[in-house]
Amino acid sequence: MLKFLFLFCLISSPLFPQKKKDIVNNQIKTIKVIDIKAGQTIFDSKTTFNKNGKIIEELKYDSLGKLNTIIKYRYNSYNHVIEEVRYNANNVLQEKIKTIYNKFGLKIEEQHYNVYSKIIKKHLYIYNFKGFKTERKTYDSLNNLVLTKKYIYQ
Repeated sequence: MLKFLFLFCLISSPLFPQKKKDIVNNQIKTIKVIDIKAGQTIFDSKTTFNKNGKIIEELKYDSLGKLNTIIKYRYNSYNHVIEEVRYNANNVLQEKIKTIYNKFGLKIEEQHYNVYSKIIKKHLYIYNFKGFKTERKTYDSLNNLVLTKKYIYQ
């Protein structure tokens, strides 16, 4: 029983700081994740943080360890993500996502743009009086409603 308890504690404890506070307090600039398979080291991801512990860049690799996607983030003065830009492995723009927040800091709109800066879709978010998200409406490039996702709290 004691061995099981020790093993559970070991597995459930974090192996590296993941909270923003821990990132800032320990002055962590990057976290690299690698896989070791059959003695071979394969890159999985690399996350870069700013001085406030916010992610500013993510590098994602495929199963062979080859760079696949680069994602860069920009924040407003309230530390909300206002822009997410995705590039392919050759640093060519693939998609840009702009996010708009209301005065309470709740995400109310997300606009997705293609490589030609044309909107390809957008999400509008609706909240109840307690601030819980109740709906996400998705519109296509012609502003036609294509999907409504409802959130039900019980």
